[in-house]
Amino acid sequence: MALVRCRECDRRISDRASSCPGCGCPVTESGPSHVVVEQTGRGLKGRYLAWSSIALFGVACILVTYLLRDSGLGVGPLDPGETRTLIGLIGFLGVMIGGVGMLWTKVEIWWRHG
Repeated sequence: MALVRCRECDRRISDRASSCPGCGCPVTESGPSHVVVEQTGRGLKGRYLAWSSIALFGVACILVTYLLRDSGLGVGPLDPGETRTLIGLIGFLGVMIGGVGMLWTKVEIWWRHG
């Protein structure tokens, strides 16, 4: 609780009072007296960036799957079809998990800031 000066009689009154007890002048003006700035913590921003990176990695895997569709390249003991399927599955899971994580983080940011 802070003390402010009445604009009519210059008496010191509480900033929570609706009017001055001495002269009856309203304390609050038509506009807000102070502005509240909401800040999102670094932890939430970092988490959103991590989920975005996972989703972007998934998109890159899906793009690689598309580019390998006609090539005969395989990884290790896998034939080309299995390689494409594996990379595509990793990409799909990355996009889905990253997207859900991004959405969850956005909801958490909204929840904290009302």
